[in-house]
Parts: sequence; structure tokens; C-alpha cells
Amino acid sequence: MCTACTAANAATCTSTTLGNAASCNSGYFVSSNACVACGTGATVCTSATAATTCDASKGYFLVSGSCILCPSNAATCTSTTVASTCNDGYVVFGTSCI
Repeated sequence: MCTACTAANAATCTSTTLGNAASCNSGYFVSSNACVACGTGATVCTSATAATTCDASKGYFLVSGSCILCPSNAATCTSTTVASTCNDGYVVFGTSCI
């Protein structure tokens, strides 16, 4: 019989005892056998301050381990000044959304 993992936000556990997370759901990392939230905008991280993947669908991009929000009206971007795609109602003009 399989038993569900009881650790909050855990994808897998080493046992059913609380605090025995082996891996965590998206947006969390394992610390002392528990799942701890990544920093804002991160979907994968090694600590609360070290992101490795950011949530581009929410307008974040990765810079030196941090997730930075794209400029105003940009849906995705490659920096704080270069928009890749724009939110509805806006178009890319050069590097901005207008």
C-alpha cells in the first residue's frame, strides 16, 4: 500500500514522518528535510536567494541567481530594458512595449 507524503509542498519523501522531504514541488527547495519557498518569481532554486529558473509566464527573468520582473507592459523579457513579448494591447517597438 502506498502512503502519501505528509511534508508540506513535498513531491517525494524519505518516510511518512513530517519533515522528511526528499524533493519539493515547483517553487520550493529542500532545507533540513522540509520544503521551503524559493524567492519571488522563482520556480526552481537551491536556496531562498539562489534561483536557477524563473517563472517567465509571470514576467520574470533570471539575473545572477535572482528573478527580476520584466519592464512595464512586457510579458517576457531578456533584461529590465529589453522586452521580448508584450502584454495584450501592446506591441514590441524596438526594445519596449508600446
